[in-house]
Amino acid sequence: MKVEIDRWEDGKDVRKVLYGLDRWEAHAAHAVRVEAAGCTVTVDRRHVPVDTPFGSEQQDISSWKGCRLVELGSGVGLLAIFLAKLGAQVVLTDQASVIPLLSSNVAANSSDCSSIAGRAQLVKLDWDEPEDISAVLAAVGGQVDMVLAADCCYVDEGGRSAYAETIICCCANLSTSVNTCCLIAFENRSEVLLRDLRSAASCHFATAAARPSPTTSSSQDRGPQMWVDQRRACQVKNSASSIPSHCPSPSSIQQAAA
Repeated sequence: MKVEIDRWEDGKDVRKVLYGLDRWEAHAAHAVRVEAAGCTVTVDRRHVPVDTPFGSEQQDISSWKGCRLVELGSGVGLLAIFLAKLGAQVVLTDQASVIPLLSSNVAANSSDCSSIAGRAQLVKLDWDEPEDISAVLAAVGGQVDMVLAADCCYVDEGGRSAYAETIICCCANLSTSVNTCCLIAFENRSEVLLRDLRSAASCHFATAAARPSPTTSSSQDRGPQMWVDQRRACQVKNSASSIPSHCPSPSSIQQAAA
């Protein structure tokens, strides 16, 4: 893996070349170019202050081909653009103010031999808006195979996130079948956040198990966390009685779609 990072340092623009991932270098960059798995992705973040998540796990490249994915909080779009280049059908989502930046980065990566034209769509999504969720499902146009979210839960001074329940509810409403997998990765900044996410996920998903990084030696370490959650086989998706009151009900989403 080769990573080129453009950043402002000591009063001037500099370019650094790395042969591995460096979280802090990436967060300080205003442009990042990644070469890996035969693909090249370039993303620019100068116009909107959005954090850029990275992942480093080995994956069978062919497994992404034809997979229908929705990414929450896409930010600059690095993860989703990369997966689109590997053959996935991706719907990138974020707030309306971020969509122009996403659009620019998708366009910048649509002209080479591994073009993502036709495999990457952009949809505005506020997680608790039924109309937005309906628009995302319409863009997918079929079963959602996977919902992805990377570092989307920011915490307050008490270690809580106002979005913990909301993001889980959104994942649940985007899960079109018991086969939909929801992958949530985040920096382990708070044990309170971890408990809140587990509690919210238990209402909707069969599993809510955190898988610590291999480098994490204890619960006190702040390593990355990764959840792999799957819909409960016994839950009836069109039954509003099983959905907590703070979540958009499936019926309200269906009405918005109509």
